[in-house]
Amino acid sequence: MQNGLLLRPAVWWTPPVGAPVRVVDDNHPGLTRFTIAIAATPGTLEAVSRKFWDYRIWYKLEETVKHPDTIPAGDTADIREVVTRLYKCNAHDLAFASGVESVSVIYPKGQVESVRRQLAILPVVDDSSTGIPRKVMTVPTTEGTKVIAVLEQCLDIEVPDTGVHLCLNNPALPSWETHIPPGGPFVNIGPGWTFDTKEMSERIAWEKLFSWVHGKGLSISGDAYPNGPNKPPDYTACINGILYDVEMTSVPNMNQRTIKASNRDVEATIRQVARQPDETIEEVTEELARVLSRKAKANPTGRYLLVVSNWSSFDLESSSIWTDQDTSAFHDVVLIQRGKVFRVGGQKGKCESPLQ
Repeated sequence: MQNGLLLRPAVWWTPPVGAPVRVVDDNHPGLTRFTIAIAATPGTLEAVSRKFWDYRIWYKLEETVKHPDTIPAGDTADIREVVTRLYKCNAHDLAFASGVESVSVIYPKGQVESVRRQLAILPVVDDSSTGIPRKVMTVPTTEGTKVIAVLEQCLDIEVPDTGVHLCLNNPALPSWETHIPPGGPFVNIGPGWTFDTKEMSERIAWEKLFSWVHGKGLSISGDAYPNGPNKPPDYTACINGILYDVEMTSVPNMNQRTIKASNRDVEATIRQVARQPDETIEEVTEELARVLSRKAKANPTGRYLLVVSNWSSFDLESSSIWTDQDTSAFHDVVLIQRGKVFRVGGQKGKCESPLQ
């Protein structure tokens, strides 16, 4: 599962217990790609982030419920009996069954009392590899009995399905994995509460542009909303003595991906956002094309600089992406992505650009 949050969220996100973490290429299909914005105070940001990812884990488990190594148990199910039955279902695969070392028990907080009452009677032993005390249970095999560790994880979620997800874990032949890209869990936008208003996100884009232009050894000054907040352009800028009308935009549209902690029913909002499907590069590039087309129609009177903030989990700086986009309406197109700024297109007519 790939983290699409901000503010070093690796600290706030716990992968499913028993699912080994594997580093994969950034374009690996197993990465969970999703970007959200959280409008919250620093004191509640971590709690909202953790809860969001707990819901994402639960919904991913629901999608794989028919996997032979992952099954839900009902409210009255005996976890030990279900684990025994699950092991028997996999006993035909000797390589897998013989290497099973643990079982993951993952459940929503509505099942705390039921699950912990059942697990409380299990014996506890020290894990030989870590020295950490673990609950264990035994399962019958053709050679006798097998002792496996019980890995327990309670998710901070409220769902109508109060089942328990179980998964047998063989480290050499994992039933499931947590995938992360080479750079670690994805860190993109931040801080989250900057998305509370359109003006705030545009101001951050302006500040990034301002620093980038200065870093190129050019002069820059500007004013926000010279014709009012609801009329283009968003900014006027003077860059190295050349006047620009500046329009700000972003992909994807974050309206449906923003969680405001101040919402009356923030739990429902988190559930709704967490239910959304993963991003795809096709959807992101299609939305980019729509944004460019819409902004081209703004038709400012001066030189036209378009600033695109990339809040997706994909790298949009690639030249191949921009080769397929029509940027002829703009003198310059600048991309802001993961804290960096790139000139990616433009050059309307034959005017030279100081940003090249």
